[in-house]
Amino acid sequence: MKKLFALITVAAVVGTAAFAQEVKSQKDGLFSVGLGAVGSVISSGYTLNYAQDQPGINSLAGETSNSTYKKKSYTNSYGDFGGFVFFDATYAEVDVLFGGSNGLKIGTEPVSEFKLGFAVYGKYPIKMGDKGLKIVPQVGIQYDLVLGAWDSLGKAVADGNLSNGTGIIGLGSDGNSKAYKVIDLSTLQIKIGVGADFPLAGRFYLTGRYIFGIGINSLYEQGIVDGNKKLNETRAEAAKVDYSIFTTSSTLRLGVGFQF
Repeated sequence: MKKLFALITVAAVVGTAAFAQEVKSQKDGLFSVGLGAVGSVISSGYTLNYAQDQPGINSLAGETSNSTYKKKSYTNSYGDFGGFVFFDATYAEVDVLFGGSNGLKIGTEPVSEFKLGFAVYGKYPIKMGDKGLKIVPQVGIQYDLVLGAWDSLGKAVADGNLSNGTGIIGLGSDGNSKAYKVIDLSTLQIKIGVGADFPLAGRFYLTGRYIFGIGINSLYEQGIVDGNKKLNETRAEAAKVDYSIFTTSSTLRLGVGFQF
């Protein structure tokens, strides 16, 4: 993970140097603002690797009733949609995103979220011909701040309360139950994408991107991982489990920008 952040830092430095050179050679068209729509499919993969074979049915793998399993995995996929505004400085871009998701699971309960996202990218537009078309590879990070959550009945999900067992209750790093706040569902992602900018009338242009994301566990998710590590210290050998979570996202976005 440190290597990924190092690469992003290098990309930002290179982008800044290239931007400075561009400023010397052009008088306008270096900056733009815009807005658009964005949609994502987010997939969280949960994997349980047991120290010893487990008896019984692993229905997720379609095994028979006489089989055993040592590894169990499942995926929770859900949609994320909304809008965004952006500020583009040729070799750098800042996005503010707003919208919601539907299908994230807290335990076994699916919830909907309302999120405010902030993204920063380093990018390198490549001009294609003399018609103004640009191919744009980019890399950056995005933080999604969860401001609210609702259950399948439309009831607001409250911050966790251990005394009465309500709200978001998960596993703490000490292996005990822990009350989490809604904001603890917030996530950070490494983003890598490519797209194109198409000129329209005047200074307007159409911008489209495909962006792939690799997620870093939320505080709630990391509690599950760390809590199981702690519990392994006192579990019988057959019950010890290596619990891991790996989240990815595939995002399509379309917007209109204005150069100035």
